[in-house]
Amino acid sequence: MNKFNIDEYKIMETIIGSNLYGTNTPTSDEDFAGIFIAPASYLFGLKDIKELDLSLISKNELGKNTADAVDRKFYELRRFMNLAYKNNPNITELLFIPNKFLEFDTDYYKLIRGNAYSFLSKNFIYDAFMGYANSQRHKMIIKKEHYEGLFAAQEYFKNNETEEYFVEFARNRTVPFLSENKKHFMIGDLQFQKHLLMRKVKTMIDERLGRITNRVELVLAHGYDTKFASHLIRLLYEGVELLRTGKIVFPLTYADILLDIKNGKYKLSEIMEMAENLEDEMRTAKENSELPEKASFKFVNQLTINLIKMFYDYN
Repeated sequence: MNKFNIDEYKIMETIIGSNLYGTNTPTSDEDFAGIFIAPASYLFGLKDIKELDLSLISKNELGKNTADAVDRKFYELRRFMNLAYKNNPNITELLFIPNKFLEFDTDYYKLIRGNAYSFLSKNFIYDAFMGYANSQRHKMIIKKEHYEGLFAAQEYFKNNETEEYFVEFARNRTVPFLSENKKHFMIGDLQFQKHLLMRKVKTMIDERLGRITNRVELVLAHGYDTKFASHLIRLLYEGVELLRTGKIVFPLTYADILLDIKNGKYKLSEIMEMAENLEDEMRTAKENSELPEKASFKFVNQLTINLIKMFYDYN
């Protein structure tokens, strides 16, 4: 347990997600992220801390966040600077937050934001944003039969509590939603190792379905998860923007396109074509980018040292 008051150590806090992007709706959650400098006992002692999750959890009977839920996550400065140097997409966004979105601001954050360009490198941007986009592409596609199989399994397991291993469960029962190959059991679009405990299997199914509970009709109508599709296209747009201009402007200038995607106004084939075109743009933008091949680790490291010294008034 980390027993310290975050308000004494945070150097910035901002709203993030759809409210930052300009894709929020009246039912959108409010998500927050921030940066803090670790207490001295963590800097100089044996204790370590990288992140601090202060989210307020409030879920309905379907396992989805209610309006009372608040995602609120803080990154310790050294963790933040390391991820920013690697151009992690979620962290890189925090380098460019306009004042109007900031919940809390300090001269320490102003110094980071003022040097945002020094964190950027075209190789890291390309690899990180393309990689994160591809992970969203993988998550977004769920065929109707896969959804129906997962839903059938979830309903079955609600009424059949068991502490068995999956291989024992499969040996003793015949259920229509389950198939297997030499190494795995399959339910819907999920693969499971055969010696997983059934409670782990149930958790994985609940998590997979929990991602799309509010968008079932859109998923079944289009064959893809519209929220993950919007993240896919956003990440590619952001990557292109960074490589071309060295910054991200919030709210996003392409927010209307992302909102239309989230609302299911595009077919899967159109999303895939849009993604392919943006990937081509990203490759071209990387070739023509004026950003360095690699940012200066020495600069980012020294800036981190300077910020900690300033915070603790150490000369």
